[in-house]
Amino acid sequence: MVLWQERSAPQGSEEVSRQPARGARDLLPQDVQDNRWLCGQLHKVYRCWGYKELAPPTIERLDTLAAAGAIDGNVLLRVAGQDALGLRPEITASVARAACTRLAGLPRPLRLWYEGNVFQREDVGGHERVQEELQSGIELIGAPGLAGDGELVAILLDACRQLPFHPDHQPTLLLGHSALFAALLANFPTHQQAGLRQALSRYDILQLQALDLSAADREQARRLLSVRGEPGAVLERLSAFSSAAAVEELRALVELITERARQAGVRLQLDPTFLPTFTFYDGVVLRLVCQGSHALAPVATGGRYNRLLRHFAPGDRDASGTGFSFKVER
Repeated sequence: MVLWQERSAPQGSEEVSRQPARGARDLLPQDVQDNRWLCGQLHKVYRCWGYKELAPPTIERLDTLAAAGAIDGNVLLRVAGQDALGLRPEITASVARAACTRLAGLPRPLRLWYEGNVFQREDVGGHERVQEELQSGIELIGAPGLAGDGELVAILLDACRQLPFHPDHQPTLLLGHSALFAALLANFPTHQQAGLRQALSRYDILQLQALDLSAADREQARRLLSVRGEPGAVLERLSAFSSAAAVEELRALVELITERARQAGVRLQLDPTFLPTFTFYDGVVLRLVCQGSHALAPVATGGRYNRLLRHFAPGDRDASGTGFSFKVER
């Protein structure tokens, strides 16, 4: 049975592009059905943990979307109009704003989940593209320290048990800590730290080689790139690089989640140079990756963002938040 068929353009009519915007795509019925099923599996896990759904707007003020300067304005898709508005590139900042305004009077911790599309602008070979993707995630507001980080990872691992991973996917949870990365960078000259941060977090050997580093600093940077892998071994090696409290925070978190990760069939890996793309994270950071057909593919990303919450609630020095989002269409 033919459910739909493209129509030919009327004779003599002006030529009209039949393709979506560059970078966008149509979701066909099976795509929609698959996404809906995946989101439904995630929703069950969120609700079991007591999370309630929040639906922030797709269009936000640019100062909210910029997330206190943590998001590059070049990725934002602006909306034409008198007000400075844009389409959200992620959803955490919108949830943080709502938590500090309309939900400010509710007792903490707040347990919220969401689902929605996000939009980013990117430049590929001089051509502008629009990237749209469906995300589903949670935000835990008002649960500082190990209790909050542990709950976040536990929910992520429980969600993994509900998703149709194949053994060939080899799901792996990368763990890092933004404060630890900052402490490691502090051992290098100040004027080199921005370049090192970018090269190390991207695992970019060529960019690292291009930096004007002393022989000793270059060797130290190369050694840092090799400090990743099985948590126990990495924690021991990190002791030689840094005495930062973040090392002990990661050690405590690993001890808390190791058995749950084993039961979920998820491998744990510590990576002290891992940082998500958006820079509002200021504590434990995480990324769930799976083996794709050609390379590792990110499935979920998140972490702690206390500083972002304090941007929206400047009078609350104890504000804390952590969360993650799944890239549903991956």
